[in-house]
Amino acid sequence: MGTLKDHIASHVCLEEEAKHFTSQILQGVRYLHENGILHRDIKSSNILMQSETKVKISDFGLSKILKDQRNIDLSTSVGTVFYMAPEVLKTETVVIYPTKADIWSIGCTVVEMITGMPPYAKDYSCFQVKGRIAANEMPEYELPQSASDALKDFLKRIFKRNPCERPSAEKLLEHIFIVDK
Repeated sequence: MGTLKDHIASHVCLEEEAKHFTSQILQGVRYLHENGILHRDIKSSNILMQSETKVKISDFGLSKILKDQRNIDLSTSVGTVFYMAPEVLKTETVVIYPTKADIWSIGCTVVEMITGMPPYAKDYSCFQVKGRIAANEMPEYELPQSASDALKDFLKRIFKRNPCERPSAEKLLEHIFIVDK
């Protein structure tokens, strides 16, 4: 079936479809985090389409098993720049709440599902994106005018610069954007 990226390339997702896929991605990330695994490269090309309605997280080449659920050495940044959280780009020795970097990446993937590209991808090179992520309060993207308030709030909560202010995957599964059918 290919990847979510392939699916998006053929057509951007309507909000209901994005909600459906996001719920499945969050369930997978919740499972990983509950089991002490940090994926570190959540993006549409690492989400496999099992069918037209079912997705699975793949490519664990950059994942890390967390011995301590709060601290991890991020002295080298890994992942794909358009999906990287601000704290990953800082390459600090110890970062609190490392699982929250996966949450930021999920937000970038949601933006890509709705708009056809992750934040910054339209106007900037990879090098420029690093500077934009480091400097901007919020990522740059433009949602369709039809975007619901629930979607806007969902992304606003995900794109908190301070990782300890970002909700967990479990909390996001309770957000109105996901639960409102």
